[in-house]
Amino acid sequence: MSEESKQRNNFYGIPEFLIVEPELGTLEQYILHDKRYELTNLFQDDEIVTSSNIPCISFTMAEIMKKVPELPK
Repeated sequence: MSEESKQRNNFYGIPEFLIVEPELGTLEQYILHDKRYELTNLFQDDEIVTSSNIPCISFTMAEIMKKVPELPK
């Protein structure tokens, strides 16, 4: 994610964002702390993705990766 995008998210007060890296099969969780986003978790495989900001979510990266179409090489 570009620095510009992070600043825009910070400006709007977005408390958290997630980035899926399909080539790595990972999900990065960034949380806003003191006007800066910090990578707080890196989820993969059967780890359960949770969020204190979005309590209704609960899934694994394995579930997400099953739904990602084959990436062109």
